[in-house]
Amino acid sequence: MSQENNKNGALKAVAIVAVSFLLVPVVTAAIIYYANQDFRYKANEALTVLPGGVGEYFENMPTREEEELIKQQIAKYYITLEEDRLTDKLMLIKAEDEKLFQELVLLLTKENSTKMRNISEAIRLKDLEENSLKRMIEEIQQEEMENALLITDYLTSLKLSDGVLAFERSFNSGEITLEMIPIIFDAIPNEEGAKLLQYIDSEMQERIKFNLSATKKAELNKVIEGIHHRENQLKEATMIYEEKSIEELIAILGTTDQYNIQDLSIIYMNLSLDKGGKVLSRVQDNEMIFDLYENINEIEKLNGAEGNISTALAASVQAHKNYNSKINELVEIYQKMPTVELAKVVEQMLNSNQIYYRQQLTNEEELRFTNQQLVLDVLKEFKPTLTASLIENFSTQRAIELAQKIMTR
Repeated sequence: MSQENNKNGALKAVAIVAVSFLLVPVVTAAIIYYANQDFRYKANEALTVLPGGVGEYFENMPTREEEELIKQQIAKYYITLEEDRLTDKLMLIKAEDEKLFQELVLLLTKENSTKMRNISEAIRLKDLEENSLKRMIEEIQQEEMENALLITDYLTSLKLSDGVLAFERSFNSGEITLEMIPIIFDAIPNEEGAKLLQYIDSEMQERIKFNLSATKKAELNKVIEGIHHRENQLKEATMIYEEKSIEELIAILGTTDQYNIQDLSIIYMNLSLDKGGKVLSRVQDNEMIFDLYENINEIEKLNGAEGNISTALAASVQAHKNYNSKINELVEIYQKMPTVELAKVVEQMLNSNQIYYRQQLTNEEELRFTNQQLVLDVLKEFKPTLTASLIENFSTQRAIELAQKIMTR
């Protein structure tokens, strides 16, 4: 088996070498045939002796003398044409076959040198005109490119909402043309370009996509899908956070360690105003809170929302800060009172449950703080020994109820 394989391998090698020796002269001859006119005429004459259709094919090929005669006949006919028409015909020939053009010009000049001086000048002027037009088109394209890049720099220097408005205004006014669209979106990073495209007027968005390459369109659509997917993830997470304690949420939503400011904005926009206010009222990073409000305003502006979540959230934060201050104030006072007197105050506040403070957040939503809520939050801040001493002043049933309410705050 091994010997047979070796034999086959040797035969293949011989075959390859043989084919190579045959192909090299054939390819060389073909190159010379098409590159050398004298060789082509002699080859055509020699190949007429081949049998059948091949010989007939080469026999019908024109000889050098026949080709020259055809050119002379063309020249004699062309020189009778009007100058404009002859100029057009020669311009077409010049564009397709420079060598044939030069040969015909020589023959035409022999026929009528005076007429050909005019024709040659007309051809020269047309060449200059074409070059000028070409140069003008290139200048226009270059200017359009520079304008598009200037517009791109301006758009990317703005906040996204302002960039969207500026783009729509420039597009509607014609300052941004359809030809500029691919330039602008190629110059803008995909993430920024996707956000810009996402918030542009829907009808305008379709026109823009139509003028983008399939690759760029697919890239932007992929980024937009990623943005929507991330928003849905954050909304699902918000539903979980609504059930978590304030202490847990301060660690998660009170810093930018786990979420960036854009993600936090989406979370707080979907978190209840009461819960969001409670968390932020305990956050000391005012710069982060300011950035959060700004980003929420930006998202609302982009979405064309009429509400003002940041204002309502800020009102909730302030209300909870006031409430927390009241708690701290009462803790200081109550801790100094005798437990018997304090028990009477606590009992009175638990029974009355009046609303002692309210804060309107939106037309539909307000915060309400009751006496019962206040006294329980105050007691929650007491030292365990003081709370235990206080509870001894209540009946067993009342003591159990009070302890349970404090624990569930």
